[in-house]
Amino acid sequence: MNGFGGHYFIWFANFIWNNDLSGCNVYRSSFHFKKACLKKLVNILDKRKQNIEDQIKKTEQYNLVNDNDYPIVDVTVEGVRKAIRAFSDNLPKGVYRTILVQEDNRIDFKQLAPLLGGIPSRKFYMSKETYDLFEESEKQIPLEMDIVQKAVDLYVKEHKEFPMLKFDPQHKVNYFQLKQEHYLKEEPKIQFYITDLDGLITHIKPQKKKMENTSHS
Repeated sequence: MNGFGGHYFIWFANFIWNNDLSGCNVYRSSFHFKKACLKKLVNILDKRKQNIEDQIKKTEQYNLVNDNDYPIVDVTVEGVRKAIRAFSDNLPKGVYRTILVQEDNRIDFKQLAPLLGGIPSRKFYMSKETYDLFEESEKQIPLEMDIVQKAVDLYVKEHKEFPMLKFDPQHKVNYFQLKQEHYLKEEPKIQFYITDLDGLITHIKPQKKKMENTSHS
């Protein structure tokens, strides 16, 4: 056999040979050999498909049972914060607490249930960039916070300064600068402020006393 067909058949025969199928030899090329090997290949694929389907069912059943094992509990933000810290303390090197955060910034409590004693009755959200926690009524904050924090970090990396007005005692993130240089596509609805903690941002407006101390320093 020559060409693509020959190479494909040799691959096919080797596949069957590697699956310990008796009666199939890579050097045979008769019609009966091909027919026998095709039947055995179909059987192999059917068995593998069934094994995969069985495994999926077992996983779904395990998750269902695992969820139902935990009661619904009332938890505070501080309780969630402590559970996340305890969880992250036991993570392997290079793995971060962001594995708890889903696409919409909602916290996946299946992994925290053993620490909380159950699944919280309320939803909680977390910023992937700052690790700040939020309740359902504040769920929009972490979404915008992550976008702005990434923009701020990139701006600082390239400009070696923070995107804020020099004499602004509140240290508000200057959205005009970020938009002008295309770090942000649109201006966020929430105003964020740059803190003294490694350039992390916060949605909490600085207190007046702290602002006065900053202006006199």
